[in-house]
Amino acid sequence: MPLLDAWTARSALDKIFWGTLICVLDFYFSQTVNGSGFRFDVISDVVGAALIAWGLAQLRPLVADSVYAGIMSFCQIIAIVAVLEALVNHVITDWPLPVRLLSIAFSLVCLLAIYRFCFAMQLFCRSLGLFEIDTRWRTSQTLFLWLLMVPALLIQSVGLLDMFGSKGWSLNLGPGAIIVAIAALVAVVHILLSIRRTRSGLFFAPPPAG
Repeated sequence: MPLLDAWTARSALDKIFWGTLICVLDFYFSQTVNGSGFRFDVISDVVGAALIAWGLAQLRPLVADSVYAGIMSFCQIIAIVAVLEALVNHVITDWPLPVRLLSIAFSLVCLLAIYRFCFAMQLFCRSLGLFEIDTRWRTSQTLFLWLLMVPALLIQSVGLLDMFGSKGWSLNLGPGAIIVAIAALVAVVHILLSIRRTRSGLFFAPPPAG
């Protein structure tokens, strides 16, 4: 990889890393009156999603592969929509059912985008000969699928049944909610570590000859 592209990739990975961290560490306080109000983020998810979208835009042209470019374009579009969703989420109100359903559907599409991003990063690493880091990304993708994506899909499915009044489908995980949260955190942390390892692999890679 040319030196300029390597620096661009490092900058992009930094943006995605910190953007993801901002979105995960979701500290906020809110003010409501009669169920409506406004939510104030300590560090807005708008900033996090915007950083991710920017980083994806920088990464997309760095690998001459149509599958890679397609995945990165898809992820970038989802990140841009996530910026708009984060803006809307500052408003607290009793949203109508179609809006709530759309929000649930988009949250699942976001998970799909992250899953596909892990695969795109495998293609990225293979193109640079970073095969050990490619293996780590495969592990990240597997962990994300089974520890976060599948549980989220099941929980959202039960939530939809409960939303539409299906009796007997209410979900109460009890202490199991802690286990689900820890499993999800493990998946996210592994992806963050894979991002840092990819950046380090670029950093320590020898410059191209000539």
